[in-house]
Amino acid sequence: MSQEDQHAAAVSAKEEEMRARCADLDRLEANLKHEQDSLAAGQAQLAEETQDRASSKALMLKHKGLLSKREEELNRREEGITAHTAEVSERNFKLDDLELIRMRGERSSWLKQMCPEVV
Repeated sequence: MSQEDQHAAAVSAKEEEMRARCADLDRLEANLKHEQDSLAAGQAQLAEETQDRASSKALMLKHKGLLSKREEELNRREEGITAHTAEVSERNFKLDDLELIRMRGERSSWLKQMCPEVV
C-alpha cells in the first residue's frame, strides 16, 4: 500500500470517526432538548400548582375570615337572645306577682262580699 493509499485510508477512517462523533453529538443534543422540554413542562406545572395552592389558601383564609365574622355575629345574637330571655323571665315573674296580687284582691273582695263581718 502506497503512502497515498495509507493517507487516504487514515483520512477516511478519521472522517468515519468524525461522522460517528457527530451522530453521537446529534443524539446527545436531541436528548438534551427533550430533557429541557420536560424540565420546562415540569416548571410550568409546578408554577400552575403553586398558583392553585396560593389561590386555594387565599380562598380558605377568606372563608375563615367570613366564618369568624359569622361566629362573632352569632355570639352577639346569642348574647342578645340570652338577655332578652332574662328580661322576659323577669317580666313573667313580675306578671305572676301581679296576678297573685290581683287574685288576692279578688279573694279579698269575695271574702268581703261573703263574710263582711270577717273583714
